[in-house]
Amino acid sequence: MFSISDYFRRPQASRKYVDLIMEASSKWANWDPPKTIEAGDIGIIDKDSGQFEKIGSIYTHPATAEAAKAYPAVLKPAEDVLVINSVYAKKVGGGGGVNAGIPGAGNVKFETEIKFNKRRGAFLIMHNPRMTVVPDEFCSSATALGIPFFQDRKISVVTAAFACDGYALYLSSKQQESVKVALQANAPAPGAGAHAAGSWVMDGGSGVFRQAYLGNKAGYTPLYLLKSVQPRPPRRRETPDPNENDDDRWNEMEVPWDFLDSDGEEEPPEEFSDDE
Repeated sequence: MFSISDYFRRPQASRKYVDLIMEASSKWANWDPPKTIEAGDIGIIDKDSGQFEKIGSIYTHPATAEAAKAYPAVLKPAEDVLVINSVYAKKVGGGGGVNAGIPGAGNVKFETEIKFNKRRGAFLIMHNPRMTVVPDEFCSSATALGIPFFQDRKISVVTAAFACDGYALYLSSKQQESVKVALQANAPAPGAGAHAAGSWVMDGGSGVFRQAYLGNKAGYTPLYLLKSVQPRPPRRRETPDPNENDDDRWNEMEVPWDFLDSDGEEEPPEEFSDDE
């Protein structure tokens, strides 16, 4: 037997969090948002932890830099707040500039309340997220498709990365509970600078809560998109198919694990149950 705190230190916990956020958003979650992930990064997903392991960037790797230099990453406009809650995590209230109802919280910029049942759930909140994307033209270029290591389906490219100045993430402990989270504005400490004038506060919850806030400095990457090259389908004739499009070979990266139970352990599909 292991305790709740022991579970959250296991790689299966981060994998379960990634899986829950993926199911809710079709995007990859970063269990360690201070770890920088940038558009154009090349890497693999660790099957045990669900975390992205960088091996280079299309903009600097000798095999890709020449093909990528014509397609620099594009920075998109910022959003105010992005909230993603998984199945079994229900958002019941919240917004900007409201009273959070959390003891000790004041001058609130944003707040939300999310209820969980006895199944594992998760949420991710990003403040001032900005998405940086690799232009689609890079993936559709014949040169990119011809790069040898892209033929390994385990190798993927970060085609979009969400950076933000503050984040809060939570993975529940399979308890029926209500979690309130607020981002409050604080008076900056002497010498701290305006970027430090804020903090997250939470009320309720028995799971793991991770948070950080910089303010006006996008120092965290909690979310990203991945694509990988899929092999060509077998051909039944010598002549090429006129409808075949190489662009279609770049697909969203699928998770490298089978169905997960509520603790993030793999189960055969026919035995899968999240009721544990």
